[in-house]
Amino acid sequence: MALPSPKVTKLPVLQQDAWVERLRAALPPTSSWRSFYSSLAGGIVTDSALMLLPIDDHMVHRGHAVFDTCNVHNDRAYGLHFHLDRLLKSAATARIEHSYTKEVLRDIVLATIAAGGRSKKGMDAFAKFWLSAGRGDFMVSPRGCGDAIFYVVVTDFPGHPSEGIEEWVVKVPMKTGLMASCKTNNYLLNALAAMESQDKGGMEGIWVNDAGNVAETCMGNVAIVDQEGVLRSPHYDGSILAGTTLLRVFAFAPQLIQDGLLTSFKFDVVRASELEEAKEILLCGGGGVTPVVSINGITVGRVKKETIGDGTAEETSKTEAAKPGPVFWALRKLLAADMEGAEFTDAVPYELYED
Repeated sequence: MALPSPKVTKLPVLQQDAWVERLRAALPPTSSWRSFYSSLAGGIVTDSALMLLPIDDHMVHRGHAVFDTCNVHNDRAYGLHFHLDRLLKSAATARIEHSYTKEVLRDIVLATIAAGGRSKKGMDAFAKFWLSAGRGDFMVSPRGCGDAIFYVVVTDFPGHPSEGIEEWVVKVPMKTGLMASCKTNNYLLNALAAMESQDKGGMEGIWVNDAGNVAETCMGNVAIVDQEGVLRSPHYDGSILAGTTLLRVFAFAPQLIQDGLLTSFKFDVVRASELEEAKEILLCGGGGVTPVVSINGITVGRVKKETIGDGTAEETSKTEAAKPGPVFWALRKLLAADMEGAEFTDAVPYELYED
């Protein structure tokens, strides 16, 4: 016997003006979106209510898109060229066919940043950009799509925390293979990893592989300064994403050795058990370094293991309270200087949109 049909509530069919006004009213009160570019329109908007994607974009309903980011500090875009290199590499891996050149994408990103206006004192900006397989249908393959679509959004960015954060190893499964080494729009496992860590007071979550080795976080790379003063981070072996910030950190390592803060540096296996014994734990990503001062509820500090008695036992003691260490502070200063220099930055052409 068929169940009685429930009464269906009639919903309003809205015209354009009413639709836009409702979207504007529904904006989060904390929205800090400065500007948005869509190749579908071939232009930029600064009204957050209009920063929208079409529902038939394969980026939306299939996750078939790749993305990357860059920081904006003191009117300069940092690392845009190597982030665009990675975007184009990801697009090739994801089989996103397009006609964009690196130079064209660079100009679009810089123009979108400029249209969003200069940063207020104490507040930087952050640009995110996506290359989508396109729109046109709701199938799995993009065979029926039109051209690839490029989007850019620019938001406020208050910077990376310097006081130190709590972090946790998470049980959410890691990405594997292509999904681990390509910066795609599919971040479900990343989101679940962050949520698991945040449930315990953390931020990003640290993944450990089946062999018990540290992999990465949901948004970046992990590095430690071990008891011998060696800066170490997991190999880029195809199981984790090659982070641009970490590469800059390793480029600074010789200076830190010269300054007596490190003894050496290398890409190496980092056992999960070493996290609790590290002098420092550093999360690298988004153009900055974040210090971890607590891991799995255990304070990160300088741990010394001393042999006692006849040498058959070890005594472990914390010699220093957990706080951001000297390597972190040195790297923070070096990265700040890196963002000021001309080698890895592009000037933002704000004058294009200033009266």
